[in-house]
Amino acid sequence: MSFSSFNNGVSAMFLIFLILFLITFCTIIVKLITEAVANKKAPQLTVNAKLVDKEQKTYHEHNATTNMTTYHTNYFLTFEAESGDIIRLKCNKDDYNLHQTFESGKLTFKGKIFIDFQGEY
Repeated sequence: MSFSSFNNGVSAMFLIFLILFLITFCTIIVKLITEAVANKKAPQLTVNAKLVDKEQKTYHEHNATTNMTTYHTNYFLTFEAESGDIIRLKCNKDDYNLHQTFESGKLTFKGKIFIDFQGEY
């Protein structure tokens, strides 16, 4: 195997990697834009619902250069509307901590965006 054929193989592998990276990157951007447009066009709804589940997902990132680890937590509330529809929405930490599982009330949301939940006591 000569050096030029090795070099051509590396160039082809780099090109394939670059194309796959660009396809993945573009797919993610299109998905984010599509979701944002759908949320913007969706009507704001207020429905009677019961909070049936609360979920936290924690991710960590380790930076080898600074040897620091950072943590990110996403919070989700899952509701069951009177119609029987299941609605899972991402929310902030304050809303997550404010509400209890099996609490009933009025859920306000727009597309996949959580706006408010007024529990009935």
